[in-house]
Amino acid sequence: MEGEQGKGQLRTLAVGHFLNAPFVDACARHLGRIREVFFAWPGVLSCRPAPDFTPEVRARMVSDLKWARDNGILLDTLFNCNCYGDIAISDELADFAGRMLGEMDAEGLFPDIVTTTSPFLATIFRRRFPSLKIRLSVNMRVHGTVGFEPIMDLFDSFYASRERHRELDWLAALSRWAKENGKILGMQVNSGCIRQCPFQQFHDNMHGHNRIAQSKVGEKFDFSVFLCRTNYERGRYEDFLRSTWIRPEDLPEYERHVEVVKLATRRHPHPVEVLDAYATYSYDGNLADLMDACHSFPKSFDNKSFDAVPGLWREVRGCARANDCAHCGKCAELMKAVFWEGARATGALVPPNPARGAALPHSAAPNPARGAALPRSAPPNPARGAALPHSALPGQGPCGRTTGALAPPNPAQGAALPHSAPPNPARGFIDCSRGFGGATPVVRN
Repeated sequence: MEGEQGKGQLRTLAVGHFLNAPFVDACARHLGRIREVFFAWPGVLSCRPAPDFTPEVRARMVSDLKWARDNGILLDTLFNCNCYGDIAISDELADFAGRMLGEMDAEGLFPDIVTTTSPFLATIFRRRFPSLKIRLSVNMRVHGTVGFEPIMDLFDSFYASRERHRELDWLAALSRWAKENGKILGMQVNSGCIRQCPFQQFHDNMHGHNRIAQSKVGEKFDFSVFLCRTNYERGRYEDFLRSTWIRPEDLPEYERHVEVVKLATRRHPHPVEVLDAYATYSYDGNLADLMDACHSFPKSFDNKSFDAVPGLWREVRGCARANDCAHCGKCAELMKAVFWEGARATGALVPPNPARGAALPHSAAPNPARGAALPRSAPPNPARGAALPHSALPGQGPCGRTTGALAPPNPAQGAALPHSAPPNPARGFIDCSRGFGGATPVVRN
């Protein structure tokens, strides 16, 4: 049941189901650490673009989830899309959610937990499926207990605010409050978003409205929904240090206060590497490669170099002014110690874009001992397993960055529709603002 821990180990990790590497093989060696697997059922809008759920892909997902259940891993299904348009409160959405749970139940996969951003769906799940544990999504962005108090009867578990969860004293107090009120506390540790991103709500909403196709249109206007990428193209690399991620080596300090540690791996280009790092509390490589979104920088944030400056890193990590940065110079000082040229840097190098403003100077000198950077053509890492063809993960390039190029269209689905076009029954795609119709939608966003 929810809340149980594995004997002798902290079984806290919640792993997003992934398809671009062997899921079972990756998880099998960390069974003592994995508590949950979270997933979006085929046809359900979530806060990530969905793969093309062919019968083969669906069968693989079902098989992986059955293996997880057989090995004592809890199943957390996602209804965490931020926007359901004009059916956000409707019989249609309520009945659709019930049908999806029915499909899971027919496969022997009725979930233990459902994670949602929708208070309407939380209400429906509570009334129609009283045995189902309800989790409030991290995307709800509730930053303190006052926000939870009016809805205590509506949820069983929740995620700490990413903007505050690096503050250990605050997290400890939140943990005590959760236990006193019979709630389970979790945290997401590998978010690559910039702190307090003003685009994040807009970005998440777009997942209900064919985000990838609309991002392509945005290029015509020199607009990207990925503010983080634009920000780093301006050379503002210090903002990576100011973000909300937790290093694998630091996780034990936080893990004592939470029961769930969420790893964003569903769409990550290196999910096995992420899982291995946090399961073993250790990573030797470019820290940016563990994050989602996974950014490519002109240098590497060498994870092991943080250990050489523990005091400075602790000051930056726990900075009380993190959400109202005074630009005191400590992040700039840390950059000199951890931002290096060399073989640890991976992916396509992204030099600052002069059109987006001047780059900040960085005085960190290359370390010859680390060798030259690997070329992009370096052979794949066998530990990551075989990847799905690129067309299964549309619009994603190295390190998970949107390339702007859509995956080749699937002739079986018909021609792409502009956002304003009416639904095409031949494709089955209906965006959230137009309802789900009588059939399970094929979500292309």
